[in-house]
Amino acid sequence: MITLSVCLIVKNEENNLKNCLDCVKQFADEIIIVDTGSIDKTVEIAKNYTENIYFFEWQDDFSLARNFSFSKATSDYIMWLDADDIILPEEIKKIIDLKKVLATAYDMVLMKYVNAFDEKGKELSYFFRERIIKNNMSYKWEGFVHEVIPIKGNVLHSNICIHHNKKQIIYTKRNLILYEKALKRNVVFTNRDNYYYARELYYHGRYKKAIKYLKMFIKLEKNNLNDLFEAILIIAECYALLKDYDNALNNLINSFKTYIPNSKLLCKIGDIFLEKKDFKKAIFWYESALQNLGKNEFVFIEKSFEDIYPYLQLCVCYYNLNDIKKAIYYNKKAEEVNSEHESVKLNSEFFSKKYGLK
Repeated sequence: MITLSVCLIVKNEENNLKNCLDCVKQFADEIIIVDTGSIDKTVEIAKNYTENIYFFEWQDDFSLARNFSFSKATSDYIMWLDADDIILPEEIKKIIDLKKVLATAYDMVLMKYVNAFDEKGKELSYFFRERIIKNNMSYKWEGFVHEVIPIKGNVLHSNICIHHNKKQIIYTKRNLILYEKALKRNVVFTNRDNYYYARELYYHGRYKKAIKYLKMFIKLEKNNLNDLFEAILIIAECYALLKDYDNALNNLINSFKTYIPNSKLLCKIGDIFLEKKDFKKAIFWYESALQNLGKNEFVFIEKSFEDIYPYLQLCVCYYNLNDIKKAIYYNKKAEEVNSEHESVKLNSEFFSKKYGLK
């Protein structure tokens, strides 16, 4: 059976760390904690689980801290986690079973990373990440923000799932500031940096500059079809937010040259026509989305585009066309997916009060 070190870099995680380490202690042969400047009880909590606690001066570079944590690991393989990650009991069992059978010929294990949930705990979005890596010098973290270990070698795609336990995604300016400090230091961005810097610009409403960096990324990127697809979607969203609907649509429709039409892409086109109040065209694209479920070939999966989202949008479109019967029908379809969804409940209440219909 292989041995496994679990490495975390932490700062001010007193509200999350115990929950994470309660999971980790069930399968880890070694726990490595690297603190980058906590002023709360993070270190005190960590001492209840491991003696391997190290202090690392923060240098505006997540990869430096991650690589430092890996340098302290002594097991056959290394697994990384964030303090707000949770592993459910059934997934812990899978990791224990994996340790028993994992052949040392494997260099890396990919696991499902779920980062959004609905009110009932149902998965809303997920992607696969490098999670367990053979402990040798050939694997290093790259990128000072949105760090990654490039996937290479003999890779095992597992069905093990890690839950990112953030209750709400909050786009702070932390990462944007790190990128812009790097630009001031004349740091040469990798193309991956161009992509993630553009995303930070988009999150903070700097749409024109986001478009510039995303187009730069698309021009230079040759292999990562997943990020290229997301870049196209974000460019279109930026154009739409700038009320430049023609360029928004052109970016989305031109993507058909490369990508199989899927529900997410088709819903995004529908959104543009809905924004333009062209409800009949919007209906065409949302209904096309429903006809192309399960055709998503990309790494970042947002389940709402596979079920509830097109139904809710069709409800809106048909209501605006004064086809109340169909509007109610599509809200009912959305209700079948998630009866507790806030929009579904509001729609049902509205139809009941205004039309006496349920």
